[in-house]
Amino acid sequence: MPDPLSILRQAEEAKKAQTAHISLWREAASFCMPQKAASIGLANGTAQFRPDPKLANSVAISSLSILVSGMVAGIIPGAQEWWQWSPSPYSDHDRVRQWLLKCTKVAHEALSASNFGSRATDFFYHAAGVGTGTLEVQEGADSPLEFRVLPIGSYHIVENGRGVVDRLFREWKLTIQQAIDLFGERALPRKLLEGDPSKRLTQEERFIFAVYPRPVEEQRDLGAAGMPIAGCVIHESTKQVVAEYGWEERPTITYRFQEGPDGSPWGVGPGVLALCDMRGVNYLDSLIARGVGKIIDPPLAAVKGSLTGPLDLTRGGVSLVNDPANRPMPIAEVGNLNVGDAFLTKKEDQLRRHFHTELFEAFLNLQREITRYEAQQRRAEQLDRFAPVFHRTTTEFVNPLLERVFMILLRSGHFPPPPREAIVQTPSGPKILYPKAIQTSRMAVSFAAIGQQAFRELMADLLPIAQVDPTVLDN
Repeated sequence: MPDPLSILRQAEEAKKAQTAHISLWREAASFCMPQKAASIGLANGTAQFRPDPKLANSVAISSLSILVSGMVAGIIPGAQEWWQWSPSPYSDHDRVRQWLLKCTKVAHEALSASNFGSRATDFFYHAAGVGTGTLEVQEGADSPLEFRVLPIGSYHIVENGRGVVDRLFREWKLTIQQAIDLFGERALPRKLLEGDPSKRLTQEERFIFAVYPRPVEEQRDLGAAGMPIAGCVIHESTKQVVAEYGWEERPTITYRFQEGPDGSPWGVGPGVLALCDMRGVNYLDSLIARGVGKIIDPPLAAVKGSLTGPLDLTRGGVSLVNDPANRPMPIAEVGNLNVGDAFLTKKEDQLRRHFHTELFEAFLNLQREITRYEAQQRRAEQLDRFAPVFHRTTTEFVNPLLERVFMILLRSGHFPPPPREAIVQTPSGPKILYPKAIQTSRMAVSFAAIGQQAFRELMADLLPIAQVDPTVLDN
C-alpha cells in the first residue's frame, strides 16, 4: 500500500526544485516555440495562444524546426525501418533471430499505425526547446500502441543515484464528475460526494499522480500491486489514495537533450543555451526595422508658424505653407543599415550553430563547390559536435522506448509465438528477455561510417610504411 504522506512530500520537494526553471523555460520558448510558451507550468498544460508582439525575428523558430525535423528523420524515421531486434547473448539462436525479425516488422507496423510520429515530433520540440521531454507509452484502446507527450512544466521528476529519472509526479485538476468517471465513486473521499450533485460538473479538485519504483521486498507476482514500477493517484487535500497502478517497465520516458546544472534532474536544450543570442538577434532585428521605418516614414521638423493648415502625411496629401523654404523637412538621416544587416547575419549564424542547423541542412546552403573529401570532413566535424546528443538520445530515449514497445506487444499477443530457445530460465521463473536493439537509421549509419572512414585513412597511412617494414602492422 503506498504511503500518501511520503509521496505528497516527495512531490512537493520535486515541484520546488522545478520552480526556478519555469520563467527561464517560458522566455526561451517565447523565442523558439511561442505556441507553447503560455502553457508552460500549468497543471494541465493548456492556455490560449497569443503571439508575442515584441517577437521580431523567426530564425530561432526555423532553427528549432530544422533540428527537430532532422532528429525525427535521422534517428526515428517513420518511412523506413530504423532499428532491428537481435538476440541477447543468453538466447542467441537462429530460430530466435528469425522470430525477432518478424517481431521487428510487427513493431514497425504498430508504430506506423499509432500516433507515434506526431507525438515524437512534439516530444523533440520539448526536449530541444527547453531541455527535457517526457513521453508516455501505453497500450492503446483502438491500436496496439498509444503515445502522449506530457506538457512542459506540468510534471516534476527525481533522479536516482545513477542519474536515471525514476520518479515522476503530475498535478491533475479534475472536476468531481471527471474523477468519478476515472476512478469510480467508491474510490473517492466521501466529502467530495456530499452536497449538491450539480456542483460535480464544475467543482475542481487537485490530484497527484505518482510513478515510482516499488521496493524489491514488495514486488510480488500479484498483478499491478506487485509489479516493479508502481503508480498511484492521491486526492491532495484528504491525502486519500483513489487509484493504484503497476507496470513491468516505466510507462513514461524522460529524455534530457544535454545535462543540466549539477544536482538537477532537468536538462538544457539549444533553446535555453542560445537564449542570449535569441535576445540579441531579436533586439537587432527590431532595431534595424525601426531604422527602415524612419527611412520610409521619417520624423519631420517644421518652422513654427510656417504651416497655414494641418500637416497632411497621407499619400498624395497637400500641406499648405507660408514659405516653401520653411517647409517641413526630415529631422536627420538614418545611418548605414548595411552595417546592422551584416552584424545581424553574424548573430543569426551563431544562433543556428546552437541548433546544429548546418548538420541537418546537409550542405544545401554552401556558397561554393567543395571536394568530396572536404564534404566528408565537414560532415564528420558536425557529427562529432552532435555525438553527445545522439548518444544521450539512444540511451535515454530510443532504448527505453523500444524495450517498452517490445514488452507491450509481447504481452498483448501481437508477436508470433516465440521459439523455445527464446525462453530463458531466471530466478523468478522462465522469461523472454529483452533482445538487443540495433539502430539502422540514417544518423546511426553516419556515425558508423565515421569509424569506418577513420580506419580506412589509418590503413592508407600505414600501407606504404608496411611495404618497407611489414612488422609495423603487428602493432
